[in-house]
Amino acid sequence: MTTRSQPPVAAVRGLNGLIGHIYTHFTMFYENKQGDKDFMNAEAIKTSFQKALQDYWMFSGRLIPRAGGVFDVGHFDRGALFTESECNIPIDELNKHHFNYSSLNYDDLYSVLTTKGVENDPLFVANLVHHPGGASLSLSVQHQLGDSHTVFGLFQAAADYAYGRQARKPLIDWEHWMKKKTDLACSQDLQAVQTDYPILTKAQLAGWRQQVMQWRSSPSRALFKFSSGGLKQLKHDIRAEDPTGVKSKISTNDALKALVLHQMKTAREPLHDYAPTLAFAVDMRVRSGDPRLLTPLAGNYILTPAYKMKDLKESMAQTAMNIRSKVDNVTISYMNTLEDYVNQAEDLLLLSSPVRSLTPGGLVWSDWSHFHIPTDFGWGRAMCLRNRLTDSHVATATPLPRKSADDDLYLTLQADRATMDNIRRHRLLEPYAKDLENN
Repeated sequence: MTTRSQPPVAAVRGLNGLIGHIYTHFTMFYENKQGDKDFMNAEAIKTSFQKALQDYWMFSGRLIPRAGGVFDVGHFDRGALFTESECNIPIDELNKHHFNYSSLNYDDLYSVLTTKGVENDPLFVANLVHHPGGASLSLSVQHQLGDSHTVFGLFQAAADYAYGRQARKPLIDWEHWMKKKTDLACSQDLQAVQTDYPILTKAQLAGWRQQVMQWRSSPSRALFKFSSGGLKQLKHDIRAEDPTGVKSKISTNDALKALVLHQMKTAREPLHDYAPTLAFAVDMRVRSGDPRLLTPLAGNYILTPAYKMKDLKESMAQTAMNIRSKVDNVTISYMNTLEDYVNQAEDLLLLSSPVRSLTPGGLVWSDWSHFHIPTDFGWGRAMCLRNRLTDSHVATATPLPRKSADDDLYLTLQADRATMDNIRRHRLLEPYAKDLENN
């Protein structure tokens, strides 16, 4: 969708290298309320993305692998990819089922699903799908380059251009995002960072991969709806059982994580799994006015050290407060040290992330709930956002974006079938949530 003559530049060394060079996928659905025959015009939307990519030009390139898990980004003349297709499932039908994962095969909405070869794969793909009564716009984005903030910035810029508005420029000096090398030995957070992100030997890395492959995969998906009232009740109930009296520290997100982790433990007890562990993201952008905090494309949204329930009989309030303590320990100083530590690593492929400290029965919390994308390409705002879920050897939970604390929250959950069957059979997330896959 764009061309640019530019030499290769060094891509982000850091944290997305610990996530993996994969695509992340998400879809937004639009309803044609007025019966517009030219609804979500492909040429107009494609043109708006072309304009946005002049600002976010890194997404028009390709990844070039270097030694030690490092990438350059180049070949900017190859452009991003825009495609168009059709789906015969009406928007009304999907809306009636809350766009759940049983209502359609989400794989059919994406023109690019997997990475075939790094240098040949576009970093950004948009597929416009026409449905009876509406449309959907599905994005595939290469995780090695962009975090959600940057991707959504690109998407919002395209919407602005579609409306004829001048889009805001990225807050990033694209060509100089790496901080100057510092003396890590002077950092008081170095020991904590080394503990949380250890350097593995090749044998340790191979052993971990072999172990994970023996875990039960997570092909079972569900969509749960938490009403705003249900979330308030959950926080109230968990605060009420707080044994220390420090109730005010437990946030809604803390309470939600504690609920899901405890109920995953309950669902897995008959399966004789290990004590559950939780690795989750911390959004640090809200803690600093400096948009350059951490590597801008990879950072600000990092995995904390995994939390393990040492006492399986601990209350949900205690779990929630332990989670809060983990979040509070991730300070600005810690994150700056982590960035320098990652930048100076000799081989990123051997740098371990908190995901690798998960045990069988562990849960990754992929928190999108901080993001809201008020996208409107001129035909009305998106009805909702859904992420595409792929089979994983680790159970994952993803709360999806909402406009405000007064809105309902949708939580996608995937786990192995036995665990998910127990969650549903025993209605473990009720009375706070409704299982939309079974309605």
